[in-house]
Amino acid sequence: MNRPYKAISAAALLLSMSGQAFAACTSSVYHPGGYSGDIGTVTVTDINAAVGSPLTGWRDFPSVSQGTKRVSWYCDSGTNVKFSAQGTAGAVSTYNDGSRSYSVYPTGMPGIGIVFRTHGDTGVGSHNIVTGILSNTTQRTYSQTNPAASNRTYAYEINYRLIKTGAISSGGIVPRVIARTWWEPTPSHFNPREYNILLGRGTIIAPVPTCNLATSDLDRTIRLDPVRISNFTGISTGLKYFDLTANCSNASSVTFRFTGTPAPGNAALFANTDTARGVALWLHTPGQTVSHNSTRTVAVSANRAVLRLGAEYHKTTGPLTQGKLASAVTVNITYN
Repeated sequence: MNRPYKAISAAALLLSMSGQAFAACTSSVYHPGGYSGDIGTVTVTDINAAVGSPLTGWRDFPSVSQGTKRVSWYCDSGTNVKFSAQGTAGAVSTYNDGSRSYSVYPTGMPGIGIVFRTHGDTGVGSHNIVTGILSNTTQRTYSQTNPAASNRTYAYEINYRLIKTGAISSGGIVPRVIARTWWEPTPSHFNPREYNILLGRGTIIAPVPTCNLATSDLDRTIRLDPVRISNFTGISTGLKYFDLTANCSNASSVTFRFTGTPAPGNAALFANTDTARGVALWLHTPGQTVSHNSTRTVAVSANRAVLRLGAEYHKTTGPLTQGKLASAVTVNITYN
């Protein structure tokens, strides 16, 4: 039976300020709570992605209280503004997107980490350089002088991306400071203003893997063709191939487990419960016998896991007699 998505509390962003304003520049982050962002509800679909792969694209942290996705400073003419960011300790890995590196921080949900980046939002030269936030490393996004005769607004955005760090399962929030960012105006007697980046609130919806045996494989009877005793020139005869299929959603592999009554004198076979004597059921996958409590694991492809099996009459101890072969084998599946 398919189960519903699990809603798992995870991470968002809160920028808390340590100051109000300074003489050369005035910040938009003036309210007591600082810049508070919220990831809202994010659905992660590719839970079978490789560890280290992104689970989302880059997304904004819009301010809940101010309705904007950026933090801005309004600066006097001729003011030199330098912006820096430094990640805290506690990163679990590093994510590389080909040109930049980012520290991956835990979200509180096992298997899902989060990375941050900052970038300018005014279109003024080097102001638009993107910087990844790295643990214990100061990243200088840009240094920009306002040469205009009039005052000018500078701004930056913080984006996030979710990264797979392991097997995904449920978990709770882990509030923590991720990084600190600061702007430094010159002349140097103007004090820099610092803001912390913290994990806060949000919801990640991760689909739960489900698999079910195909309807046609439930209570299925495999009928072997009739054979003559004279056909037994070797130890087995009457081979018939068939497939077992599991239909899956968000699963990467399926394990089929077989149970039944072993044949007396040969536990590799399944016992015959009908009238023929000296014969049992031989069940096998290519090159390997399937006996009681055997398992076979099959990768899921296109939402299906298909296991090819063969069934045959097989000699046991004692003489062969005319009659029927019947043997019950139960198949259970587990999946990841």
